[in-house]
Amino acid sequence: MKRALSPALLAAVLWLGCSGQEKDPAGPTPATFDEVFALQRTTVLEGSAEEPLFDMGHFAVSEDHFVIPDPQNHRVLRFRHDGTFVDAWGRNGQGPGEFTEPDWVGLDRQGRIFVRENTPNFRVQFFDAAGQYLDTFPLYTFGPLTQSFLVEEAGAVRFVTVTHVYCDEERREQGFCTVQEQDLEGEVLRRYAPEREIQPDFKGLPFIAGRDASGRMYLAHRTGNRVAVYDAAGRLERVIDLKPSPDVVPLDMAALPRDPVKSARQSDKMKYTLVRNIYPVGDYVVIDFWRANFPGDGPRVVINVFDREGRLLYHGIEHERGITQGAGERFYIVTQDEAYDFGRYEIREYTLRRKGP
Repeated sequence: MKRALSPALLAAVLWLGCSGQEKDPAGPTPATFDEVFALQRTTVLEGSAEEPLFDMGHFAVSEDHFVIPDPQNHRVLRFRHDGTFVDAWGRNGQGPGEFTEPDWVGLDRQGRIFVRENTPNFRVQFFDAAGQYLDTFPLYTFGPLTQSFLVEEAGAVRFVTVTHVYCDEERREQGFCTVQEQDLEGEVLRRYAPEREIQPDFKGLPFIAGRDASGRMYLAHRTGNRVAVYDAAGRLERVIDLKPSPDVVPLDMAALPRDPVKSARQSDKMKYTLVRNIYPVGDYVVIDFWRANFPGDGPRVVINVFDREGRLLYHGIEHERGITQGAGERFYIVTQDEAYDFGRYEIREYTLRRKGP
C-alpha cells in the first residue's frame, strides 16, 4: 500500500507541476526513502547445486526475464520475474561464447543480449534472444570500464562506454576523454567529455554516468562536486552544482599528499561523500552518494533528487544499500543473503513518486 505524502513533500511535488512559479523559499525538502520511491515488485533469485549464484554484475530486464552476468562463474543466467530459473550459458575462456568475469549485460529492441567483459578481455559478445552466439567486437580503452549503454537510433545500435581513451587533438589538452561510442563492428564513432571538462581539478578514473531518454549524458567524477551534462551530439550543455546539497561533502584533494600511499592513509581519516550512481528519470536526476568515514552506525548511502536545471528538490534520503542500478523509469535495489549455500538475491523494483504523467 502506498504511503501518503507528508504535507511538506506534497507541497514540493505540487510545485514541480506548476510552471512559471518562484522556487519555494524554504528550499529543498528533506525526505525519507518511502516518501520518494514506491515499491513495485520484489523478486527472489536462488542458486542451486547445479546453478549456483554467488555474484551479480549489471543485469538487464526484459518483459519476461532478468538477464544476469555472473562474474564469479564466467557465465550469463536468465530468471523469470517470479524468480524461476530459465537457463544459463558460458564458461571461463576467451573463445566465442566463453567469458572472463562478465560484468555487464544489455538488451536491444530485437532481444539480442550484449555481454561486456572488463579487464583483461575488453570486449563485447552478443547473442540472439535464445542465447546463441552471434558476434564479438573489441572495446578500446586505457583503463577499467565503468558504465555502458546501448543506444538505438534509426535502426542502428551503438555501444557507449564510460572509460579512459585519447581525445582528438583539438581536446587533448583537457585530458583523456571519458565517453566512447562504437558500432557493432567495433569501429569508434566518436569520443567526448574530456576529464578536465567534467571536473577541472580532478584527474583519472573513475567517472560515473547516467543517460536519459533524449540521449543526454550526465557525468561526474566519483570524488567530484558537480555533474557535467552533455547533449546527444556530445557537446557540454550545462553543469549541475552538487555543493548546495547539505548531504555532499567533497573530498579535499588539495589537502592530500602527492604520494599515493600517504594520500590513501590520510583520506581514510577524512569525512567525505562519493558519487555512486546517477539516474536521469523524466524531469528529474537522482543521485546517490556513499558516505565515507562518517561517524556512527547510520545508513552509508544518501540520495538526492534534482530537477533537470540542477535545482535540488529532495535531500537526506537515507538508505542502507542505495540504488543498485536504474533502467528507464525503474530503480533496482539488490541485496544478498549469504546464509544460503548456493546463493540468494532479492531484487526490489521501485519507481519515483512524482506529480503528473
